[in-house]
Amino acid sequence: MPSPDIFKKGAFREIVLRFLSFKISWPFRSKAANRFGKYYFDGSEYMINRIDYEKLGCEKSRFDSIFISLSSEFKNVKELREGEILIESNIDEFVRTYVHVR
Repeated sequence: MPSPDIFKKGAFREIVLRFLSFKISWPFRSKAANRFGKYYFDGSEYMINRIDYEKLGCEKSRFDSIFISLSSEFKNVKELREGEILIESNIDEFVRTYVHVR
């Protein structure tokens, strides 16, 4: 487990900030007004808005938890794959940088 101090350094800081900025700039964010992260309000209680992978015609993404927390809504498999690439490339960049610096 990396020390928290690693996130104070330039490269790591930028990578993590880019990842956290997905909360603001995620291109596949649901436009639903009653959503907050993974939750939506149905009028009486808060529910978790799941991604309908069956409707998309694919298996559940390994990034499902991240997608749900980002209020994701994919119109098709192509968008889902684009989202996976964004998340995976950010994680890969962090790992490459971490391995290089250690």
